[in-house]
Amino acid sequence: MAYGTIAAFNGALMTPWNSPRDLPDVDSPKAGPTVEIKPTELPEVNVAQLNAEQKAAWTEARDRFRNVAPHVHGARVLLNELSERLQRQGMALHPEDAANALKMQSFLEDAVDLMREGRFDTAVEALTRADYVRVKLRSVTGQ
Repeated sequence: MAYGTIAAFNGALMTPWNSPRDLPDVDSPKAGPTVEIKPTELPEVNVAQLNAEQKAAWTEARDRFRNVAPHVHGARVLLNELSERLQRQGMALHPEDAANALKMQSFLEDAVDLMREGRFDTAVEALTRADYVRVKLRSVTGQ
């Protein structure tokens, strides 16, 4: 009885049909390279060509962008890391969360394009939507 207990404790009773070879290897690093997520940069706007009203709108859009863009970047990095961990375990990020991450980034990119076009009020709205979607993802990112 003692020999059987020691053999079971040391794993000597592992038979081929109950061996954990078919389970995914959780600790092994992923073979493919990881994608580095780059932060979205503030577009350059020629302030000299703007009138006083447009300058005020630009200042508001610029300040809002400087507040929202780092948070969106941080959320994307956290979601990417979570996705990689889940893939190593044979799981995937919930499709709704992945779609929200894409929406969040597209709102931020739309705001950049709108600022280049001089549509600063609409850019502020896009930044507000990007921040709203980021807040919706708090339960996933923990941010």
